[in-house]
Amino acid sequence: MTREQEETAKDTAPREQGVVRSLKDKFGFVSSVDAERDDLFFHYSEVRGDVDSLRLGTELEFGVLEGPRPGDKVAGPLPSVLGGATARIPNNGC
Repeated sequence: MTREQEETAKDTAPREQGVVRSLKDKFGFVSSVDAERDDLFFHYSEVRGDVDSLRLGTELEFGVLEGPRPGDKVAGPLPSVLGGATARIPNNGC
């Protein structure tokens, strides 16, 4: 797949809404409110905009993409921040 095809696939990926669940060094996880699934990995390179604006609980919209292994799903591109809101989320040790 060419770089252009990859970008088109990212832009047309199914979208979900969720919250930032965990932020680490250069990556994080988002939790979907639209689908029952495990938290989705994202790399900071997939963040469109200022990565420093992301906080735990930030509500956003993101694409759901195929991961590097068959059957894996990852989040990207992101974020489309939804109204700048912050949701309270329980801490499960992530």
